[in-house]
Order: sequence, then C-alpha cells, then structure tokens
Amino acid sequence: MSSGFEGIQLAETLTHVPSRGHALWLAAWVYQLRGDAPAVLHFAERLLAICSEHGVGQYQPIGHIMHGWAFAHLVDIDEGLSELRRAPNIAGTQKTYFNAILAETELRAGNFDLAMTALSDATAICDALGETFWRAGLLCVEGDLERARSDDDRRAAQKLYCEAIAIAREQQAKSLELRAAMSLARLWGEQGRRGEARELLAPVYGWFTEGFDTADVKDAKALLEQLT
Repeated sequence: MSSGFEGIQLAETLTHVPSRGHALWLAAWVYQLRGDAPAVLHFAERLLAICSEHGVGQYQPIGHIMHGWAFAHLVDIDEGLSELRRAPNIAGTQKTYFNAILAETELRAGNFDLAMTALSDATAICDALGETFWRAGLLCVEGDLERARSDDDRRAAQKLYCEAIAIAREQQAKSLELRAAMSLARLWGEQGRRGEARELLAPVYGWFTEGFDTADVKDAKALLEQLT
C-alpha cells in the first residue's frame, strides 16, 4: 500500500488538517480505481476519523462514498449500499463518477431498477455539468446491466460496450478502454466468438507496461488465457 503514503506523510509533516484530508481522499480514490477494497476501507476510515475529530466537513461525503463502496465489497453489501446511497447526493464534485460507483454496486446486489436510477442520475449530471471523464465507465455499467437483465438479446449490451471503447480511445483513457474491451470480450466469448474476443482484448492489454498487480490488468490477463 505504498501509493498514497508519501503524499499523506508530507501532509502530516505540515500539521495541516485539510492537507491531510485531501491526501487521504486522493489515496482512497486511487485505490478505488485500482479495485483494491481493503486499501480503500483503510484510507476512508482514516479520512472519516479526521472529519469527526477536526470538523473538516467538506471531506465527509467523499469519505462515506469510499467507505460505503469498500464495506459493500468486503463486509456487508446491504449496509455498504445504505451508506453509499446517501453520500452522492451531498458530494460537491465528481458526481457522475460517484453515481457510477453506486450504480455498479446496486448491480452487484441484483438491484436492477436502483442501478438504472443511479445510471440515469449520473448521465443527467454528465450532460448538465459536462463531466465526461467517466462517460465510458457509465456505458460499461449500463452494458453490464443490460446483460444481467436479458439472457437472450445481447445486442444492446454490445452496442454500449462498443460506444464505451470508442469514447475511451478518443479520450486516450487506456484503463477505461481495457475495462470496456474486457466486457465486450467476455460477451463475445460467451457467444463462441473467442478469436474475435482475443483480437480485441490482446492489443489493449499489451499496451500496459506496468500496473500488473492491479485488478483490471490481472483480470484481463486471466481472460486472455481463457480465450486461448
């Protein structure tokens, strides 16, 4: 858990509470992007403790978002979701991303209607505020929702994944492109299109020269092996 510690240690040497809060927030966010729930829980708990002790209220919503997400993955999905549902409504920025986290977690719990509501809210915020940096991520979650809702017609999911890949490529967002490519490759693999799936995923995975300990890159490697 070395990433994030240097910034936190520097903030602590300044004895400046808002700097400590900001460093903990960014560390939790980085590890959430990496899919490392234990690290997210660790940093979120520290962030919420600072908020409680020093009354640094601006970081509390973000702390609850990160804590709820991690708790849902590690301990109790219903309790984590309860915390997560309340937090995005009071967060000041990155609302598109926070609602996407909520939608993904609702989907994991099998709450399809609630997942769709969160996605709709995220899309509306994306359109209103121009927060397009996570647009490809939203489309991936929506594609996953379409797959979960229908075992027969996968055309809607495929279209969403393809759109996500196109947007991620345009933004040069390789992590999001990898996620979208994995989603489409899994779909094609289930349809017996294993060669096409591998041809899609292999070059995206091959672009990465580091981060091989992260969840997405490990999952991509495992998926490629399955598709061989």
